[in-house]
Amino acid sequence: MVKLKIASFNIKNTGMKKEKEINSKVLIDFIKNRKIDILGTQELTKEYEKNINDKLFGYKFYGNY
Repeated sequence: MVKLKIASFNIKNTGMKKEKEINSKVLIDFIKNRKIDILGTQELTKEYEKNINDKLFGYKFYGNY
């Protein structure tokens, strides 16, 4: 049997650039430290996705905005 680590993360989207950078780092650290396999997000925008995708390798995004 394969065990997967599944988590959910709510990204607060206020539109503030500095906050996006801080939240992206928090999310990346959350994924790496806990070795998450599947992550569901709330309030993810294309800008967040790009910021995270540029710094986190080996993951793919699925879904709509």
